[in-house]
Amino acid sequence: MKIVRTDMELETPFVDQTLRERGHAKKLPVLQKQMKSKAWVWPSREWLGLDIAEKTLGIIGCGKIGSSMARMAGLGFRAKVIGYDPSKTKEDLAKRGIQKYDDLTEMLK
Repeated sequence: MKIVRTDMELETPFVDQTLRERGHAKKLPVLQKQMKSKAWVWPSREWLGLDIAEKTLGIIGCGKIGSSMARMAGLGFRAKVIGYDPSKTKEDLAKRGIQKYDDLTEMLK
């Protein structure tokens, strides 16, 4: 894979998608381990968990990867997406389905 530096961003074909998917998939091994360690009976109340729909996801840094995570969470899981990125305008983030927060501390409350 060739990495080309273009003004502070690295252009890496397919790597962004891999990182976004990995972010969503990191929880899967934990669930698999729990399923193997216990007698897994569906639909046990223990395995029903919480829906992502209607929940809020906060993203710090809304570049390529953050924006793609927002798209997956917002469109794929119907989550509300909020974000902090001092280099992006409110309009830029709104186009990506992200509600902009100008204060990181306020967003994390």
